[in-house]
Amino acid sequence: MIRRNHPLGAAAPEAYLLIPQQEHARLSYELAAAWGNDRVQPLVCSPREPEHPLAGARQEFLAAMLHHDDGWAEWWDNPGIDPEHNRPYSFTEMPPPDAQRLWSASIDLCREIGPLAGWVVASHFSWLQSKQDDDYHEWRPWLASVDAERGGWLDEWLAASPAHTPDLADQCLQWLQAFDWMSLWLCCKCPAAGEPPIKLEPLRVGGSDRLPAVTFTTGAEITVAPWPFASERLELETEVGRMSLPRDGASKSDRLRWRLSPLS
Repeated sequence: MIRRNHPLGAAAPEAYLLIPQQEHARLSYELAAAWGNDRVQPLVCSPREPEHPLAGARQEFLAAMLHHDDGWAEWWDNPGIDPEHNRPYSFTEMPPPDAQRLWSASIDLCREIGPLAGWVVASHFSWLQSKQDDDYHEWRPWLASVDAERGGWLDEWLAASPAHTPDLADQCLQWLQAFDWMSLWLCCKCPAAGEPPIKLEPLRVGGSDRLPAVTFTTGAEITVAPWPFASERLELETEVGRMSLPRDGASKSDRLRWRLSPLS
């Protein structure tokens, strides 16, 4: 899960806002599905061309975006508690055995969607954990197992159509990583509606032919330049749990909302 301090940015928070990983994934999907207009290419192909040779690939990729953290469902129902700080683990703090179990479940669920979905999500998690840091020895067997499987899934997808190419698969991976980061920026760092503004570096993503450079800047609302979405404005929201401090064992439901607008 994502643990967000309340107030945002406070060194000594009054509460934690807890965002399910599946909600974070849904936000990344909504950003990806809305991407594309007369100046910015949509992902894979236009959603207005159901007969396009890559229409199925677009649908499978977006499904992977939506479901890439579904394996975390069990964790939300019974989250692990960091005994040192007496708070729920955030997704960056997970003990490796727990993280591997949840990531493997997410990969398996996406593989049921299709070989592209399985490959993209497995490749995303493999890339995230491939850095040879202090706990790399705990991840090496898991990484080897995932890498052995995802190669066959990519081969299966490539063989299914001449329109399926390694370049397109790599682009899908880059898109998932980009939209995943956009969603994490919102969930972890960006003030929501009704919260006081804080000084925050703009988020810059993209920079390729298929995903042009786009800048997100915080203010009264989030401005985006150049505007990459099909609609004139984009409203996003997520349900969160609120855990008061000191912990009383209770968790209340709340919501965070963001409004994205073109830079005028």
